[in-house]
Amino acid sequence: MSFGWLSPNCWIEVGNPEVWATLVTGIATALATVLAVAIAAWLTYRFGRKQGAIKHNTEVRLTQLRHRIDALEKTWELLGYMSPQISDRAIIRWTKSGTEKIYWFHYHNLEDFMMNKVGFVFYQQHAGLHLPSSIRDDLFAYVHAAAPLYFRHRNDTEKPEDGLIRIKKPEIPGNLKRIYDKLNANLKEALKTTYAELTVSESGKKGAGMISKK
Repeated sequence: MSFGWLSPNCWIEVGNPEVWATLVTGIATALATVLAVAIAAWLTYRFGRKQGAIKHNTEVRLTQLRHRIDALEKTWELLGYMSPQISDRAIIRWTKSGTEKIYWFHYHNLEDFMMNKVGFVFYQQHAGLHLPSSIRDDLFAYVHAAAPLYFRHRNDTEKPEDGLIRIKKPEIPGNLKRIYDKLNANLKEALKTTYAELTVSESGKKGAGMISKK
C-alpha cells in the first residue's frame, strides 16, 4: 500500500485534480485495510468466545451426567435390601405352607436399611442431589411403606434370634414388591439413558476440541 499522498510535494500540488484523486484513493484504501483488520479481529474474538462457552457448557454437562450416574449406581446397591430374592441382605423373606405363602421380614436388615444405608447413600454420599425426582420418589415410597414394620417392633424387649418376624398382612409385602419392581425398572432406564447422554456429550466435547485446535 502506497502512502505517497502524505508527502509534502503532494500537498503543494493539492489543487491538482489528479492529486485529489490520489488522495481520496489513498484514504479509501487505508480505511478499507483498517476496517478489514478490525472485522477479522472481531470475528476471531467472537469465535473464541463461542468456542469457550461451548467448552464450558460441555464440561458442566459432563460433570452433571457423571454425578447422576454415580448417584444411580449407589442407589442400585440398595436394591439388595429391597429385592424379593432371598439373600443375606433381603428384608422380605417368605416360606410356603402348602399353597400358602407366609411372609416374614428380617428386622436387623430393615433397621440397617432404614437407619443407616438410605441416609448414608442419600445424604453422606450426596446421591440425593443428583437423583432424578422419580427415583427419589420410588425410594422413599419404599421407606414409607416399610417403616411401620420397623417401628412396630422397635421397642420389643425380645426379638427372634434369626431376626425374622412374621408379617400378618400379606398386602404389605405385595405393596413393597410393587414399589421395588417400579424402582428397579426406573433405575435401569435412567442408567441406560444417562450413559447414552454421557457418550453423546463426550463425543461432542472431542468434536469441539478438534475445531478449537484448527
